[in-house]
Amino acid sequence: MPILSDKIKEILIGQEPTEAAFKEVGVAVQSEIDPASDLNGTAEYRRDLIRVLVPRSLALSLERAKKGS
Repeated sequence: MPILSDKIKEILIGQEPTEAAFKEVGVAVQSEIDPASDLNGTAEYRRDLIRVLVPRSLALSLERAKKGS
């Protein structure tokens, strides 16, 4: 489910798109979500996964935007 977060917008707006900024966003998203546990993973695992995947997806999106694809 998509979320809209003022905290995350504050981190990104006016900042250079750096690895450090993307990691900061990952940590912020991790603190703002409340995933459910089920047979496929615990809530803690999903929060950790978000912390890792958000920066990766932002970096990939930036790379693709620079290439124009």
